[in-house]
Amino acid sequence: MRPHLFGDLAITMAFMVKCVFLMPLRSLQEFISSTFKLA
Repeated sequence: MRPHLFGDLAITMAFMVKCVFLMPLRSLQEFISSTFKLA
């Protein structure tokens, strides 16, 4: 399986969400993955 490729804006937004919600990196990864599945 190929890894996902995300743009700079998507990565920046992910880290902004991490800072706002004080999420660990693993939780952030699952959150972002489920968010992109909805879109």
